[in-house]
Amino acid sequence: YWGLPKSVLFCKNCTYTNQIPSSFPEFKHTLDRICPTLPFNEEGICDACRYNEKMKGKIDWIKRENELMILLDRYRKDDGSYDCIVPGSGGKDSAYQSHILKYKYDMHPLTITWPPILYTDYGYQNYKNWIEVGGFDNVSFKPNGKIMRLLTRLSVQNLLHPFQTFILGQKNLAPKLAAKLNINLVFYGENEAEYGNPIAENKTSLRDKSYHTMKNIDDIRPEILAKMEHFFKNYKGLSKGKYVKIYGFGNKNEAQQIILDSIKRYIEIKNKKDDENNK
Repeated sequence: YWGLPKSVLFCKNCTYTNQIPSSFPEFKHTLDRICPTLPFNEEGICDACRYNEKMKGKIDWIKRENELMILLDRYRKDDGSYDCIVPGSGGKDSAYQSHILKYKYDMHPLTITWPPILYTDYGYQNYKNWIEVGGFDNVSFKPNGKIMRLLTRLSVQNLLHPFQTFILGQKNLAPKLAAKLNINLVFYGENEAEYGNPIAENKTSLRDKSYHTMKNIDDIRPEILAKMEHFFKNYKGLSKGKYVKIYGFGNKNEAQQIILDSIKRYIEIKNKKDDENNK
C-alpha cells in the first residue's frame, strides 16, 4: 500500500525512516496512489536533516520577528474579539505558539481542537494544562461519533489508513471556523517540509490552500461524483412530495452565476407582484 519503498532505510543522522509518507491533501487519497516518502541522499542522510544543516545560521531572526510583528498588527483587533486562531491539542507547537502570541505579542488567540477518537492519559492532561494552566479560550469540536466510526472504518477498508478521518478534521477545522467567526489569521504548527516534505514548501510561510480546497470540479474523482449525485437524488425523496433533479456538476464561477441569476429572477418577480398590487 501507498507505494512505500520495499527496502527500509533509517537516516544515519536522526534515525527517521524512508517509510514516512509526505503530507498530502487527505481528501485526494486513493488506494492506487503512489505516495512520495522522505528522500535520502547517497550518504544515507534524509532531506529533513539536509535542510536543517543547510539553514543553520542563515536565518535572520530579527528580520523574521519584525515581519511577524507587522503581520500581527495587520490583524490585531481592539474590540476584545479574537484576532487569530491557533489549532492544536496541547502539544509543543500549539502550546508554545498560543503562549507567545498572547503573553509576548499581546494578541487574543482563540484555540481550537479536533479531539482524537480516544485520548491517552498524558495527551488529555496536556490538553487540559494548555487551556486551564496556560489560560486560553478553547473550542473543542467533538464530531458525531457514529459518523466518525463509519468514516474511520471506511478509510481502513479503502485506504488502509485509520488515521485519515482524524487528519481530515484536524486540517480543516481551523479554516472552517476562521471563515465562520471572521478571524482572518490562523497559526499552524510545524512545517511538514522540515520533516521530509518537498523542500520547496519552505519558501513561504503561507499554508498551501490545496490542503483545504479544490480548484476545479475535475479534481473530484468520478466515483465520488457518482456518490454525491446518488445522495442528492435520494435524500429529498425521503420527504413526501419532494425531489431533486441533477443536471450536472459545475465549477465555482458557474455556481456563483446561478445564484446571481436566481437573485435577479426573484427581484423581477417581486417587483412585478408589487406593481400588480399597486394597480
